[in-house]
Amino acid sequence: RLGVPSIDICTVHLTWNAFYSPIEKIEEEARTFIENLHRDYPQCRILLVGPTTTASQDGLGINYGTSWNYYEKMEFAFRLDALYRAIAADYSFIHYAHAAGQFDAEYNYPTIERPVNARATQTETIQANGLHPTEQGYLQLADIYFRSLNAMLQNSN
Repeated sequence: RLGVPSIDICTVHLTWNAFYSPIEKIEEEARTFIENLHRDYPQCRILLVGPTTTASQDGLGINYGTSWNYYEKMEFAFRLDALYRAIAADYSFIHYAHAAGQFDAEYNYPTIERPVNARATQTETIQANGLHPTEQGYLQLADIYFRSLNAMLQNSN
């Protein structure tokens, strides 16, 4: 529709949004997207970027209450990472970027100040979002993309 005859590189950041879906469905949808893209643009290479890890339990709790278990979400993030890494290994035109290993989950999520307890005047800084980074977090993701795209371009000879 845009009149672009080809796509050289497509960046795909598969993240958390399907956390209620079975892992098999996530895999099927990811492979379908990748195969359709490659069918329509056979020369296109894909930079597949994996999920970041979640913020602390505080960050999850503020957004999602007690319905989210921190351990389960971290486990899910690593399962997704392994899945996306395995998918990338199955296709010669995909370069995988391991975002979780390059993303600062301690300092790149929003924070708030709150009293350390119900009787104290002292405050503590806690994370205030479980999955959505701050602007500096998104910039760090951009750095991951940049490094990965550079590696792809340098290895394309």
